Amino acid sequence: MSRDRTTLSRAEIKELLSLTDPADLERLQRRAYETMKRTVGEKVYYRGLH
Repeated sequence: MSRDRTTLSRAEIKELLSLTDPADLERLQRRAYETMKRTVGEKVYYRGLH
């Protein structure tokens, strides 16, 4: 997978969802966290609406 892309193909999503190796899953989780920090930051704000 290319690092500069922002979308995944259907085949790439299926491949990621089928991962079972703990090292692969850890790498995926780390990459997802890095992407989240880069795009939305580390702070989370909750807002309750009635």
